[in-house]
Amino acid sequence: MENPTLVKAVLFCDLVGSTALYEKWGDVAAQKMIGEVFDLLGEIVSQNWGKVVKTIGDEMMVVFETSERAIQCALEVGTSLDGVENFESGGLMGFRIGISFGPVVEENGDYFGQTVNLAARLVALAKPHQILTTQELSDHLGGLARVRFVDHVRLKGIHALQDLFEILPLNGNEECTFAFEEPAKAATESATLTLVCQGKDFMVSAEKHQVSMGRDATNDIMMDEKGVSRIHARVELKNGRFYLVDNSLNGTHLLTADGVKHFVKRDEYVLVGAGEIFIGQPNEPPAVTIHFKVN
Repeated sequence: MENPTLVKAVLFCDLVGSTALYEKWGDVAAQKMIGEVFDLLGEIVSQNWGKVVKTIGDEMMVVFETSERAIQCALEVGTSLDGVENFESGGLMGFRIGISFGPVVEENGDYFGQTVNLAARLVALAKPHQILTTQELSDHLGGLARVRFVDHVRLKGIHALQDLFEILPLNGNEECTFAFEEPAKAATESATLTLVCQGKDFMVSAEKHQVSMGRDATNDIMMDEKGVSRIHARVELKNGRFYLVDNSLNGTHLLTADGVKHFVKRDEYVLVGAGEIFIGQPNEPPAVTIHFKVN
């Protein structure tokens, strides 16, 4: 007898930064720390009427009866893990999340099918602190969040071309909208972007695709200022455009050459022309100023 097909929202959450825990603290201590984070995530799942199906290493699989519950859970996970930036490891415990919605097959408490495969592919594509989903689920946000189109991709094992969307929290009174903006003109292969910070030049180009910034010593631009996260932001070249990508707790301020101010938090912004990037809190000096220019 075949198992019945159910309709579920499937969420995969992958912890970011766990490898550093094992390297610094050893297997036993690191596993204990990760277990504590999973306990926190399990509480959030339970509060949103979800079911933890299994954990695999530093990844958790969860199912929900509705897409709205899955979205709310994902947003709460992001907020909760923001609070453990100063984790016992001294490093950033972040997350990646992929969510899909559709038919699944249940067998012995586990779930299988293309919907599960899709969620697994999405979490693998997600960047740290990013929640990825598809067109179908993005249509069911119900005012919980806003959504931004990311890309058209063909995922391994899935025939149809997928439209990927990033789920973002609502900022203040901002309405839930599709953030479709007029795309900036793609850069040529020889285009470069120059960043100038504290008298030093940093180049983003086809040879070096990104420059990172933050308090951690692994960043290209390291700064120890109030309001700066360990892995705060980066400028990267992708799909022929230069992006400012923020991963921080406090966000990044941007002043473009036309005098318009922008605030980017857990989001990205296409850089064109020239301007200034402010890392930290501009209203509470000293904030670090980084000048940029697209060449």
